[in-house]
Amino acid sequence: MNTSNKNCVLCGQLAEQNPSTSEPLNIIYKCKNCGTYSINIDLVDLAKEYFDPHELSLISHIVGRNKEKWDVNFTINKVWIEKIIQSHKLPTPKVLLDNLILWLGNKLSGFGDKYEIKNITSIAAEVGALNEDALYQIIEEAQNQNLLKEAIKLQRDSLGTLVVSLIGSLELTYRGWDYYEAIEKGEIESKLAFMAMPFGNDELDNVFVKYWKSAVEDSGFTLERLDEKATAGSIDDRLRQTIRRSSFIICELTNANNGAYWESGFAEGIGVPVIYTCKEENHKNDSHFDVNHHLCIIWNDNNLTEKSKELSSVISETFKMKK
Repeated sequence: MNTSNKNCVLCGQLAEQNPSTSEPLNIIYKCKNCGTYSINIDLVDLAKEYFDPHELSLISHIVGRNKEKWDVNFTINKVWIEKIIQSHKLPTPKVLLDNLILWLGNKLSGFGDKYEIKNITSIAAEVGALNEDALYQIIEEAQNQNLLKEAIKLQRDSLGTLVVSLIGSLELTYRGWDYYEAIEKGEIESKLAFMAMPFGNDELDNVFVKYWKSAVEDSGFTLERLDEKATAGSIDDRLRQTIRRSSFIICELTNANNGAYWESGFAEGIGVPVIYTCKEENHKNDSHFDVNHHLCIIWNDNNLTEKSKELSSVISETFKMKK
């Protein structure tokens, strides 16, 4: 096998590149930021022509945050990237701050422990920042809120370029640890909503992107799902943390998705509201447990616009009642 060092297609950092032994049209990359992934050879040279840096940062974030579970047999291609871009946005500044504190708290062994800043690009991919400058500004904001002890100083030069001075390691303050524990317990006010649904179903992907996502955004929240090539084993801590941080979840029952059942049950168990959705013709056959006492939005191909408005109304009423 011919091994060479090239820049990662997704994040641009130096990575190990190998030809695939099973798929001659694929290349295997081993990147410290994004992990090991297989990508169609056509994208290796053309990715920057097809997608802008913002879009590639998004893909790097999604692949990188799932690198411990990523299935290298899954090939990243142009169609998959376009679908992900359609259904995702990079995290907002508030979510970036929460992601940073959650990521750092998980890295540290306890109060007083420190994390040395060695690869800022890797941290940006983990947290979901567009680039290093964005991450530095989030770190500065965390320092200003007394969540982090001072680790960096930022200033602009005469040309407006951000100049970073590293003066310490990343360390949570007492208040930072309190904030971390609050995120873990789902006590931080969030505009995040979680979508529990099967992947790889074009019809459900279309419903998610064109109807549910916009309905949730109309209600003032951001709807996200965990896009990854599923592997065997139990749902990991990242999934639990995402649900804990969500204000509510939407559970798609169509096609009897066992994972979505688990996610909705976990959410209800910790007090996160669940809204169920299901395609009309599948409702009787696919509901493995009794949801008659729950709200379930039954949709079909002809009423999705109406049902998306219903979903938006349900969300607004739910949080009006909670106030």
